[in-house]
Amino acid sequence: MKCAMFHRTVGRKSLKMLMSKWSEEDVAHLQNIGNTKANDSLERCVPPFYPTPRGGAKDITSDAFHEEYVRAKYERLEFQDLRNQPYTCGTRSGVLQMYRRGQFKPCLFDLQSQHLSYYTKPEAVGPVRKLVVYELRVVMTAARVGHPLGMHLSYVKPSTGTRNIYVYGESSREIVHWFLAILCNNYIMQQISFPTATSDQLIAKLKLNHTKEGYLFKTGPRGTETFRRRWFTLDERRLTYYQDKLDEVPKGEIFLGSREEFKVILGYPTEKQSNRNSCISDNIFTLLTADRAYILKAEGEDDMNDWVQKLEEVLSIEMGALDVAASRIATLRKTSFRT
Repeated sequence: MKCAMFHRTVGRKSLKMLMSKWSEEDVAHLQNIGNTKANDSLERCVPPFYPTPRGGAKDITSDAFHEEYVRAKYERLEFQDLRNQPYTCGTRSGVLQMYRRGQFKPCLFDLQSQHLSYYTKPEAVGPVRKLVVYELRVVMTAARVGHPLGMHLSYVKPSTGTRNIYVYGESSREIVHWFLAILCNNYIMQQISFPTATSDQLIAKLKLNHTKEGYLFKTGPRGTETFRRRWFTLDERRLTYYQDKLDEVPKGEIFLGSREEFKVILGYPTEKQSNRNSCISDNIFTLLTADRAYILKAEGEDDMNDWVQKLEEVLSIEMGALDVAASRIATLRKTSFRT
């Protein structure tokens, strides 16, 4: 249904197979051209990193991205000529609205040579930060940013953990082109790092969305405190939670290691049940770690089941060498914070 809506926004005719009235001319046109022949022409030069509806785009929840794909394909004919694709050059500069100090303010962003820099003042001599693009996770998300043209950038530093940047553009084309320009740089670095990988394998490594995110309620470390609402983000093995979903720094961060150390159960842990009424009916589940039990409450049963399923799926994946290294770094960082 959404695809049809986007097609209508660019003035294209959209017919349903069973519910629409087809004229003889419509039937003849479909027989003469057909989807295969039309796509061969309209998608002749799709960049390998571009998430299409038959590929990685299914992981992108942003309506702005899907609308821009339709406009790029049918209105601007971007995929028929490489010269119509400014995001493939690997550089971009312009103003985006960035969340800082409690509100969105204009900031100058500059993407050059595998680095993304941003400036809060036009006259500034140097950038506020210069980020390595290869370390960035970029996700188009209206829900997290609170704007239909929102984009979320995150990165992890061994010494400080996860850091977040929230921006939005003035038009869907602008923010989508920023998104694609960053993807392009990341894709190139993936090609260098994994020279034998296929395009599908490389696009899968770009991770176009978080595993799951949304609001949950949690108690404190004793498990008897009042439930407080927090924004949780599960990004592969990294689970972070925030007092406000636009916070730059998470309030807490958990690296999900092996099944020997982590477990997800419905309800409260056994030692807490005597002080609580029954749990499963309250949409409560617990993440058990070596350090503590995180007692969590979802806003509905379906949401609880989805969180439990996603966490179980992550824990069921065997840890690779990079995961083991990340787990050790997370442990060292946690120890240094305690001291």
